[in-house]
Amino acid sequence: MVVTDASAGFNFQKKFEAFTFNLVSRGVGAMVRFILFWTGLILIIFGFVGGAIGIVFWVIMPFFGLSVYSKYKRQVKNYVSELLFKIKSEKLEPLTVIFDSTAGLFVLSRININSAELLQNANMKKITFAKESFESFEEVITYLIKNNVWKDEFFNKKEITAEDLILAASWWDRKQSEETSFDEPYFGRPGIALELTFGYTPVLNQYSVDLSLPQSFSHRLIGRGQIVSRMERVLTAGSSVLLMGQPGVGKKTVVLEFARRAASGELGREMAYKRVLEFDYNALLSNATDVNKKKTELAEILAEASSAGNIILMFRDIQRLINPEVEGYDFTDVIEGHLEKRALKIIAVSTNTEYERFIAGNLRIRKYLEKVEVTPPTKDEAMQILIDAAKRWELLTGLLITANPKYCTLAGSSLLKLFTNSRRCC
Repeated sequence: MVVTDASAGFNFQKKFEAFTFNLVSRGVGAMVRFILFWTGLILIIFGFVGGAIGIVFWVIMPFFGLSVYSKYKRQVKNYVSELLFKIKSEKLEPLTVIFDSTAGLFVLSRININSAELLQNANMKKITFAKESFESFEEVITYLIKNNVWKDEFFNKKEITAEDLILAASWWDRKQSEETSFDEPYFGRPGIALELTFGYTPVLNQYSVDLSLPQSFSHRLIGRGQIVSRMERVLTAGSSVLLMGQPGVGKKTVVLEFARRAASGELGREMAYKRVLEFDYNALLSNATDVNKKKTELAEILAEASSAGNIILMFRDIQRLINPEVEGYDFTDVIEGHLEKRALKIIAVSTNTEYERFIAGNLRIRKYLEKVEVTPPTKDEAMQILIDAAKRWELLTGLLITANPKYCTLAGSSLLKLFTNSRRCC
């Protein structure tokens, strides 16, 4: 902005005012232009530098995802799809492609047979992969077995069965699925703020074992999902659980799996982050000789568990506490008082025989317990248990466990043969 004095004559004051005003105006304009110039220049420099960094990041970004992409491509379904595409597109013997792959080599190592023997004794006349699609390597091997690619005489000569071949393929599928899984891990414990909302149990801790702690035999916790889910529904509804089953069927294993899921937050809102404790009432009963004193101490422990708000107690052989015919103790009134308030949840463990003899007649306790039957694992579940055990043995011993009965059989015609041979492995 410029001011011009257009008045007649010479007025020093007005001339001075116009001069100073114009000087200040030009100074402000120059300063603004100077700031804008350098600001723009700096922004341009930052733009070029940032753009260069962005280009570099854009170029190297795919390399950061290579591990994830590689993991995705190695997933069982994608791996088998690529294998099938290779069989259809290349003019190679299908069995050569199958058993020269990583999965095929794994299977061969587990049945202790080389690919040359399989190819030499194979009959591929009826086999075509043109219209076939598979989800797993086990399905590929099963397809070959069902189409009688190898005769029974060949398997008998090698002292294996077709089931051994399928089992080895299933073993690879399971191993590959675990290695390429994108499942988000559970943190395993609740936050500090959540733990502060529950009560402390100093006395109960002296007479209990935390079942949610990691177990050395966690590989055995397989195939109990439905039973654990039913236990969760029963406890969420307000009742307690009576876990029944024959001796050795895996009742403790089911409780361990439930405790693990509860501690890691995998269960529903009501059961998430609950502490599952095995109540060692033997220590309590051995402390005092007076029955009334034992009853008082038991009542205090159960009251502490009830008020904590996050405790589920496991009672092993609960009939010892509620039926005087077993050991002379009857704490029915103490246990009933806490179960009636629905503040205390328990998991009672017993066998079918002991239930009929000692628990069924106690209606005061039985009405709060809902029976959950634990059945023996199916053959498929037993196979998976053995596979997990075999993987663990391989890690611990460095040995290679095969499905060939000459060395160590993991598959057979019956569960008895299965478990007998698996014990021979270790």
